[in-house]
Amino acid sequence: MTGLNWTDAQRSQIEEAVDTEIENSRLSHKVIPEQALAATVRTVARNRLDYVNGTIDEEHEPLRELSEDFFLTKLQTEDADLSNARLRARRAAQQLAREDDEAVFRTAIRDAVLRGGDGFHAPIDVQQPFPDGLVAAVARAVAALDSQGYRNGYVIVAGQEVYTQLHTRGPGAADFPLKAVEGLLEGGPVHRSGVLPDDEALVLSLGGDEIDRAVGEPPTLEFLRIGQGETREFRLYERFLTRFKQTFSVVVLRLAQADAEA
Repeated sequence: MTGLNWTDAQRSQIEEAVDTEIENSRLSHKVIPEQALAATVRTVARNRLDYVNGTIDEEHEPLRELSEDFFLTKLQTEDADLSNARLRARRAAQQLAREDDEAVFRTAIRDAVLRGGDGFHAPIDVQQPFPDGLVAAVARAVAALDSQGYRNGYVIVAGQEVYTQLHTRGPGAADFPLKAVEGLLEGGPVHRSGVLPDDEALVLSLGGDEIDRAVGEPPTLEFLRIGQGETREFRLYERFLTRFKQTFSVVVLRLAQADAEA
């Protein structure tokens, strides 16, 4: 990082802190496959399947850049162990990871499904009592995916309340609903995510090329400048596009509201 008097070992400490925090805090890269692009690429083909016409949309879209800026004091950059610098870099990585997950799971996938239209499944309402209702709703979602040819690679990404209900025993039940749900998913994982509405979940089939993240630049830490008051200004950024190629590969679940059933 030109402009800082850091040794190679000190630079490695900061970069390792960022990489570790991204790995621990971000979900999208653990669920959605990545397609690496050259660093010079700025747009990429959508490659969305048109189920009606049997064509693939090759119109290009720009990669999305996410960025978290932060600064350190001169003294913080001169600490021998860089403890405060590592703390601030980790926090920026946490914030970037959340923005990444929101861009993938909420904006690119969930919002697209709820806008609906040809090629999208209607959302499935989970009926009360929710522990039992979730098992039935997941069974319906898997059946809906199966009906469109998506028969494997099942994954759930759940909002906070849905995740809680999956770990709540229904009256007289010996096991959590999660156990039955994992059976329906054929062993597929269930993840918790704070970027979805608490009362919603995504049921995805990711057995092939249904969705990917086209990545032009992975999370990268950059020293920008020496600012006012001798502060050292940084940014942590990445550049990618979520390509929701096969829209029948996702179903949205929503916990039914009590007044809707009255």
